[in-house]
Amino acid sequence: MLSDAANARLGQWIAGFVSHYRAHMAGFVFAVFVGHIFIYIVVQGLWRATVSKESCDRFHKHPWHAGLVGITERALYFFAVGLFPSVIGFWLAIKVAGGWKRYANSSEGQDSAEPEGKVLFNTFLIGNALSVLYAATGYKMVEWWRFTDEYRFADPSVGVAAPLLLVIGSLVLWLYVSHKTDGREGKPKKP
Repeated sequence: MLSDAANARLGQWIAGFVSHYRAHMAGFVFAVFVGHIFIYIVVQGLWRATVSKESCDRFHKHPWHAGLVGITERALYFFAVGLFPSVIGFWLAIKVAGGWKRYANSSEGQDSAEPEGKVLFNTFLIGNALSVLYAATGYKMVEWWRFTDEYRFADPSVGVAAPLLLVIGSLVLWLYVSHKTDGREGKPKKP
């Protein structure tokens, strides 16, 4: 057990740390976890629009892998945006190389359960574009949400509007995908 004096010092240290780094923590949480929620609904909508439930289950035997990769890459992107932006391109190159065989698949004219490679690649591109956008916005939130000496946002209009617009844009994208397709079959809606 800590003594009362040690407990007080620890409490002061934690309060100072949180006070000094709250903009960093808010930006990181937005980039990694808020981004995960909204990217998940968009990408799942795209998958449901692309393949049947049986095919989706077959291709995603371990669906939590994709979520874990997404969380990891948004954390990587968050730090890379400010420190080493070229890391983002390197990571994306690794991901493309890893999925190249699937992306090169062309099932046009065939009765294949696997979606066409172009469709898979487009879903990949949309998910990654959103990941980079959420990470970059989270990184910029650190700058926008820095508190001045008077405990006011450094740039409140952009600091609130940009993340909010990204979330709204993600929801609009999800609604668009949902509107354009009929359920899990991936068939375009009839006019």
